[in-house]
Amino acid sequence: MSRRDQLYTWILQRGLEAICRAAEKGESDWCRAEADHIHNVPALIGNLDEQKHVYYLATERTDYVEWVQTVKRPEVYEFVKNSYMPTWKELEKLAGWDELLARGDCTRPKPSH
Repeated sequence: MSRRDQLYTWILQRGLEAICRAAEKGESDWCRAEADHIHNVPALIGNLDEQKHVYYLATERTDYVEWVQTVKRPEVYEFVKNSYMPTWKELEKLAGWDELLARGDCTRPKPSH
């Protein structure tokens, strides 16, 4: 399994744990946001289409982070900071994120189907 695939597997594991935790607390909005965030991740595992990985980082991750910022819940923020942020940093390196930013290629691209 590639390092990228390991990172996506980690995101899925942590996301499912968050959904369970949120469900136990009756926080359906967190369950929804988490499910929306991770529902396409399985299709990224083993996927060699770089545009799909960039799309995840530029769009799906961004949408999730925007939700986190709007709910302003310390527990959610701490979860994201500890569970996802280090993983996203590694995914950014694998995608050449800094180079993409420098070229302006990280603005919510349309996924290739």
